[in-house]
Order: sequence, then structure tokens, then C-alpha cells
Amino acid sequence: MSKTDPKSPKALQGSGVAFMGAGAAFMAIGATNHKLLAFLGVGGAFLAIGASFLARAKKADKTGEGDK
Repeated sequence: MSKTDPKSPKALQGSGVAFMGAGAAFMAIGATNHKLLAFLGVGGAFLAIGASFLARAKKADKTGEGDK
């Protein structure tokens, strides 16, 4: 079993996409159920975390950090 560097662009992209997907799901729940409006905030936080991971992946790809 190969070990992937957690700072590699591929690992960061995968994490970013996963967080953004979770954020979108939370926002959809919050938008469709007025009793769960807090989910909109949670979804926004997850989207921000996902965007951060994607930005770090782009930077790591440019600098050659981690495995590709």
C-alpha cells in the first residue's frame, strides 16, 4: 500500500473537493428546511475550508511540494 504525502497537490485537491461537497450538502439542507438555518453557516464554513485546500493544492503544484 503506497502512502501519499498529505501535502501533495492530489491529496489537497481531494480533500478540498470533499469539503466543498459536504458544504454544498449542508447548505442544501439549510436552504430546504427553515428549522435548520444554522446548516447554512456550517455549509459556508465547509465551503471556505474546501476553497482553502484547493488554494493550497494550487500553491503546492506550483512550488513542486509533495508528490505528484
